Amino acid sequence: MIYEVLGWINVFLLILNGSLFILKKIYKNYKFKNSKNKTKYLSLLKKISFFHKINGLLIILIAIIHAYLILGTVFYIHTGSILLILIIINFLLYIFKNLKIFKKWLLIHKLNTIIIFTALIIHLTNPWIFG
Repeated sequence: MIYEVLGWINVFLLILNGSLFILKKIYKNYKFKNSKNKTKYLSLLKKISFFHKINGLLIILIAIIHAYLILGTVFYIHTGSILLILIIINFLLYIFKNLKIFKKWLLIHKLNTIIIFTALIIHLTNPWIFG
């Protein structure tokens, strides 16, 4: 079914977007043996960073289509809807990052990403946990 394909595309995009933080940490802390490997790694980071925002929008769009194909127009409190709300919050944190109330927006963005991955695991293992 198409909704399953869309769901797995989103899982891939979420992992790709979530890996950016981990990959940057590795880059900062890893002692590269030669500059060629360091350059390749940095090139990979730049590519992932470039697509990070685009992927964020795609994740939201695909999630809405995925939910519509499964649930139709009826809204349910569901692990998927909670996951989508968390993803939208992360996107809004980025959009409103320049507001003074969000001085630590990146920290909140990263912490919310951990919550998103927890919600993703729950959604994949028990989507109807709320009934």
